[in-house]
Amino acid sequence: MEIYLSRNIIEELNLYPGKNIKLSFGIKKVEVSIKELKNITKSFKIPYVFQRLLYLNSIFQQPFSFFLKDDNTLKIGPLIGIMTSQPVVFMKDHLISLYKTIVETGKMLGIPCFLFTSENIEFNNKTVWGFTVGKTTAGELGWVLKQFPIPDIVYNKVGFLISDEAKKAYSRFFLRFLKDNVDVKFFNPFGLGDKWKIYQQLKQYNSIQKYLPDTELLNSTDILESFLNNYKMVYLKPTDSSLSMGVYRITYLSDGDFNIGYRQKEVTLINLSEIYKY
Repeated sequence: MEIYLSRNIIEELNLYPGKNIKLSFGIKKVEVSIKELKNITKSFKIPYVFQRLLYLNSIFQQPFSFFLKDDNTLKIGPLIGIMTSQPVVFMKDHLISLYKTIVETGKMLGIPCFLFTSENIEFNNKTVWGFTVGKTTAGELGWVLKQFPIPDIVYNKVGFLISDEAKKAYSRFFLRFLKDNVDVKFFNPFGLGDKWKIYQQLKQYNSIQKYLPDTELLNSTDILESFLNNYKMVYLKPTDSSLSMGVYRITYLSDGDFNIGYRQKEVTLINLSEIYKY
């Protein structure tokens, strides 16, 4: 079976008509032969049978990005999946807006992107159900649920998993599936868990250690007082939040007072006990 590429794409990828290669989307692959599209530039045609086998019909974009791997595989994408704790349609408005921007930016770059949760992975056929931006049944632009191959790149944005099913699927993906499928790149393996534990993990690597700010677990006013004496300005943040929620900036002023900043609000307090109460 053949796929059709315009001459400029064939030349950019250092291919030639008649060459047999593997065409890949996510971790799905099919054997194809290259054929030239005549008198057309920057275009391609992939037969419907290949679109179904590769689950290309799950995305709503052109042009795609192509790149040729060393193992004679022509990749579409790469396909990026963002793993989250809950479906994007159930998130708060500011998160929905953020992820929509990410997906649409990928679309402009020819890089398909979708969001999924661990319990929606189908390990037997190496696919996953996820949300991307496209036309809804009402004909409007919005979130649509589609089946994708397991992606080339998984960006882990998982916070806290509640259901046993989600925890089991997450563990299976992280501990077993990725070991057997080394081509899948997994970013942010620590997820959005306990920041103090993540810091302890990162501190073990000499190459990273010098970039880490001085950090302590705040369990007494003595620690806070010591940090303010040494640095004059410190940041307090919860161990289990994200998106700057619960992050406070404390500045030790020259007159001995303390300025506390949280988002757009600032107050001045006179001692550490007041800071703790605040």
